[in-house]
Amino acid sequence: MPVDRRFARRQALLACAIVRNVAFYRAGFETEDGRGRLKDDSQMGRTINSNFVDIAVLEWCKVFADWHARHHWRRLVRDSQARTGFRTALFAVLGLDEAGWEHYLTVVKTYRDRFVAHLDDDDTMDIPSLDPVLASTFFFYGQLWELAPDGALDGRFQDDLQAYYEASHRQACAYRATYDE
Repeated sequence: MPVDRRFARRQALLACAIVRNVAFYRAGFETEDGRGRLKDDSQMGRTINSNFVDIAVLEWCKVFADWHARHHWRRLVRDSQARTGFRTALFAVLGLDEAGWEHYLTVVKTYRDRFVAHLDDDDTMDIPSLDPVLASTFFFYGQLWELAPDGALDGRFQDDLQAYYEASHRQACAYRATYDE
């Protein structure tokens, strides 16, 4: 059964949201890599910045972390042999084996479940490394472009998600908000 055009567009929207939010999150730091000091260390700046990472994680989990989720990658790659190939290629891109992938999924889902979706009793919030989020999303998006029906992603979506990430990062770096009372 071929991939539905609407479904392909929704998965593309998720992929774009993931990389855009990671780019915006990272641009909020002085070192622009998501580490170090925030450029705007006010209550509002911290809130805005943390919202970017939370949304990136939530959207990424829809595509990668929840096997039965409506937008999980397995609904794009439907044949079992193709799924095996997808996973093998994904692991190669990430430099992980299955155990490493499962560990990373656990780390991301723990952050999502204990700090984004709920506020559990943990004292320390560990934001997962976003490098695998980006790499897996770039890989997924390339597969989506190959498997989507002809024309489903034309016009509205970037064909190069890495370039979109970089443009989003530049946009965030140049952005300066002012609020007049």
